[in-house]
Amino acid sequence: MSDQSAQTPSLRNLPRTAIISGVVASLAVVAIAVKTGYPLRYDDERQYLDIAHSVSSGGGFALDGAASAWRPPAWPLILAYPLAMGVPEPLLLAVPAILIIGAAVIAASIAVRLTGNLWGAVAGVAVLAYPLNLYTASTLYPQALATLLIVALFYFAVRVSDMPPGITAVGAGLLASVVALSVPTLAFTGAVVVAWIAFQMRSRFGPAFLTVAAFLTPIAGWAIRNWIVLGSPVLLSTSTGSNLLIGNNPTARASTGVSVDISVHNDAVRGMSELDSDGYLRDRALEWITENPVDAGWLFIRKTLNYFSPYNSPATSGQGDGTVALVAWVAFFVVVALVAVRIVKRADIPFVGGERLVFALYVINAPVMAIFFTRARFRQPLDSMLLIEATVGLVLLGIALSRRTKTDPANSPDLGVTKARRVRPPIAPRLCRRSRNQIV
Repeated sequence: MSDQSAQTPSLRNLPRTAIISGVVASLAVVAIAVKTGYPLRYDDERQYLDIAHSVSSGGGFALDGAASAWRPPAWPLILAYPLAMGVPEPLLLAVPAILIIGAAVIAASIAVRLTGNLWGAVAGVAVLAYPLNLYTASTLYPQALATLLIVALFYFAVRVSDMPPGITAVGAGLLASVVALSVPTLAFTGAVVVAWIAFQMRSRFGPAFLTVAAFLTPIAGWAIRNWIVLGSPVLLSTSTGSNLLIGNNPTARASTGVSVDISVHNDAVRGMSELDSDGYLRDRALEWITENPVDAGWLFIRKTLNYFSPYNSPATSGQGDGTVALVAWVAFFVVVALVAVRIVKRADIPFVGGERLVFALYVINAPVMAIFFTRARFRQPLDSMLLIEATVGLVLLGIALSRRTKTDPANSPDLGVTKARRVRPPIAPRLCRRSRNQIV
C-alpha cells in the first residue's frame, strides 16, 4: 500500500504556480459572487434568508413569523451561523462561492486519482469556470451546497474499497442525508449512492448498517421536529404539493418552470396551514394528471428531455441573454464530447469504484426530476460529476495525441525500430512517472 501511495500523485504535488493561480481564481469567484449576487434577485433566496434570520435571532425555523417546513432545513441553518456571528447580508454571498471552491478542490483530487496524472487537477478549474456553477455561486440557492456534497459523495464512491469502512459509512451516509435536506429533488441520488455503498460493504454488516443509519438519522430528526411542531412527520418539506402542481397543470410546458398560472389554486389555499395547503395542491396536481393522462404523459416526456437542456431562461425578467445561453450551450457540449472520449477510451483508464453509477444516476435523474418540473439549475450539482469524467476524457485525449506524435516516423529518431519493438509500458505507471517528474 505504501508503494502504491508513493506512486500516486496528489494535489500536494502541483507546481507552486498552479496552486497560486488556483487561489487567485478562487478569490476572483468569491469577489464576483459578492459583487453580483446582492441585492438578491429571486423570491426563493429571500425565503431561505428570512428563515436563517429567524433561526439566528432565536425565533426558530420560521417563515413569515410562523413555524415552517416550507423549505428543507440544511441551507437556512448553514446561513444562520454567519448571520449569528454578525456577518452582513451582502457578504453571505461568499458562502455559496466558498462551497463551489470546496467542490472544485475535491473534484481535482478525484480526477488526479482517477488518471494518475496531475493534469487531472484541471477538473478543479472546470468546476470553478463552469457557467452554471458560476451562476450558482452568486445566488443564495442551496445548489452550491448540494454541489459540494454530491462531489464529496463521488469521492467516497470512488474510494469505497480503500478507505476505512467506518469513515466511508458515516461520511457517505451523512453527506447523502444533508443532500436530501438541502435539495429534495436530489434525495433520490443520495439514497441510491447510500444503497450502493452499503451494498459494496455487504460482507461487513457493521459498516453497511452505519451507512444507512447515518443517512436516515438526520432525516428522522427533522421529521420528528415537524411532527412535534406542525403535527405531521414531514420528511423533507411542505412545498412538495406546490412543486408537483407547478409541473403538472394545463399551463405547464417543458421549460416553463415556475412561470405557470396556478393563481386559482393559490387563492384557494390562502389562510390554510402549510400542511393543508400542501395536501390540497398535491391533490389538484394528481387530479389533473388522472383526468388528462395523454397530456400529462407527453408533458412528462418533454420535461424529461428538458432536463438535459444546458440553459433555461430565468423566471425573473432581465436575467440572462443570448450570450449567456450561448456560453452555457457551448460549455455543456464540450463536457459531453469529453465524457464521450472518456467512455470510448475506458480501456486505457478503466472505470473504478462508482464511476458507472455516476453515469447511470445522471441519466436516471431525468425522469425522476420530471415528476415535478425540470430546470438546468436543478441538474447543476450533478453536472460537476460529469466535469470530473470530462477531465479524465481530456487527459485520455492528450495521451492519444501524444502517442500519435511519438509513433509518427517523421517525429521518431529511431526509424529502424520495428512496430513490434514500439510496445510501451502500461498507461498507469507511465502517467505516475510523468506526474512525479512535475513534483516541486
